[in-house]
Amino acid sequence: MNAYNGGAMQLAGFYYPVVVDLTGVKVTAKSRPILRDHDTAQIIGHTESIEVGAKAIKVSGVISAANEYAREVVESADNGFPWQASIGAMSEKVVFVDAGEKVTVNGRSFTGPIYVARASRLGEISFVAMGADDTTSARMTAHSTGGDQMKFEEWLKAKGFDVSELTEAVKASLRAMFDAEQNTQPEEESAQMQAKVVGSDGASTDGSIEAQRAENRRLFAEDARHAHGVRKLCAKYADVETIKVNGVEHPIEAHAIETGMDLRDLELHLIRASRPKSPSVGRFEPEADAHAIEAALLCSHGVPESKVGEWYSEDVMNAAVSKQYRQYTLHALMGSVIRAAGQHYSGSFKSNEFIRATYTAERQLRASGFTTLTLSNILENVANKTLIASYQAQEVTWSNICRTANMSDFKVHSRYRLDTTDSFRKVGADGELKHIGLSDAKYTNQLDTYGAIISLTRQDQINDDLDAFLQIPTNMGRMAAIRLEKAVYVLLLSNPSSFFAAGNGNYIEGASTALSVTSLSTAKTSFRNMVDSNGDPILISPAVLLVGSTLEDTADVLLSERDLIDGTSTAKQPKRNPHVKTLRKVVSPLLNNTSIKDEDGTAITGQSDTQWYMFADPSVRAAMCVGFLNGQQTPVIESGETSFDTLGMQWRGYHDFGVGMEDTVAAVKSKGAA
Repeated sequence: MNAYNGGAMQLAGFYYPVVVDLTGVKVTAKSRPILRDHDTAQIIGHTESIEVGAKAIKVSGVISAANEYAREVVESADNGFPWQASIGAMSEKVVFVDAGEKVTVNGRSFTGPIYVARASRLGEISFVAMGADDTTSARMTAHSTGGDQMKFEEWLKAKGFDVSELTEAVKASLRAMFDAEQNTQPEEESAQMQAKVVGSDGASTDGSIEAQRAENRRLFAEDARHAHGVRKLCAKYADVETIKVNGVEHPIEAHAIETGMDLRDLELHLIRASRPKSPSVGRFEPEADAHAIEAALLCSHGVPESKVGEWYSEDVMNAAVSKQYRQYTLHALMGSVIRAAGQHYSGSFKSNEFIRATYTAERQLRASGFTTLTLSNILENVANKTLIASYQAQEVTWSNICRTANMSDFKVHSRYRLDTTDSFRKVGADGELKHIGLSDAKYTNQLDTYGAIISLTRQDQINDDLDAFLQIPTNMGRMAAIRLEKAVYVLLLSNPSSFFAAGNGNYIEGASTALSVTSLSTAKTSFRNMVDSNGDPILISPAVLLVGSTLEDTADVLLSERDLIDGTSTAKQPKRNPHVKTLRKVVSPLLNNTSIKDEDGTAITGQSDTQWYMFADPSVRAAMCVGFLNGQQTPVIESGETSFDTLGMQWRGYHDFGVGMEDTVAAVKSKGAA
């Protein structure tokens, strides 16, 4: 069984495809069960060997079960049904790769969004009609004795075959033909056996076992002739070794034989694949060069090596910090693009001719589609990662008070939280359970797009000023983080639809509500007294204390000092503080700093030096929500067409998100003043 070929699979329970990292697959026992459709009640057999390679999992075993499921699998295979295989594994470590991010697994490159099972334990292997990895296969052959093997080799020589030159797939076809010819049974047994023989026209006819053997010999002969034709074509175009099917590389000869590929289609593919491709330059493959250049540019721009190492393999990082790529410049990148296109430039790098030569090479490489070593691809990837690194480096606070949501489009999205309209009641003597109803709380959110244009100007290219170019995505990452942070607080402070109100039980005001031990206790009491629509307690503890910069020190004392001085007493006696380490402090100057303006330059409504908030853990129950398009939480940069009146190259950076208010029982606001 070719149980798994290292590709991406669409599995139940996972929203995005899954790749199993073969380097992290553990096999706890040599022999594992072989099932039908991962059903432990449908045992087929067991493995005798398991090979977890760098690119595939291959197993061999025996049909050892004595049941109707095993017989069905064998008989279906005898009738030509193309069984596939599927692995059953327990995932021990799964990581998520964001949309647009690239990851190398099993020697192949994948682009997110995708899950990677970095560590897993192999449990069983199953025969399936259609595998999650559509390139898998399962094949059954009869066991042969040593004497049969000798006869088989002699039979091959008599037929004109050289055993050493045959592939395993061809051997399997010829072996089946040999077994059919050698299958002699006692005449009396043969006379008693009748079978349903499927003719070449697809109709079923009654016939003896001899008729079935004759038909089998005809089919095996056809397979042998097909295999011979495949071998001749593959020998003619020996430079073509593999064929890509559903993104997975296969040895072309074995694939063509096993799938019965039409010889005319095979020759057309071989002719196309043997055409000359765009030349590559240097000691490394263009793909490896591109990744090493990207990593080197990121490191030279100041992104920590530890961060860059999260995006690239160890081999790429070793190349990036080598002498060849260290302190890589924009002019060096432009020269690499020219050489990758098989061209040569020997003039001044600070000239229009050098820029034109780069753009000519760029167009040639992009048209060929055989490499990512292009100026636009590399700068786009570097700018994207620079933007993400800057975005993630900002000390934003919104995630402490908001839950996140995955939204599929820009329409208004509604979310409903269902509460019961009754409660558990005592069951009477008649044993009848009472019906309860559901009431729904509706919350809405809608995405918007925020973005800007980034350009690599002609002056930047002549001046070899890559740092000036990369400073733009650095600033864009910061701007994107601030834009989202401000959007959350502008909505919170505007108090839409009187979200915080005494009638909702989540608002307190008055001189006694200034941040102190007493007011914290009052807010906690209000929080604890929250009830759902059925009048039942929410049973959720407050987790976050949100304050402005003017109240940061006061909050520090209230959440860290166990004993406070009672200023109301002439004796100045210590007073026990019940709030130590009960809440997580979050500080945002957006609550009070009037120098901060909204995106249109206007003042932010609702700012105050005295107000403060108490929130539940948003993963439990959220007062606010931030939605992202298709779960993409970070901004992105994409190549864009440059207008005719602009000299240089352009990219667009944007971020799709929306902010909405949700559950009034998940937060309490204090005015902090009368």
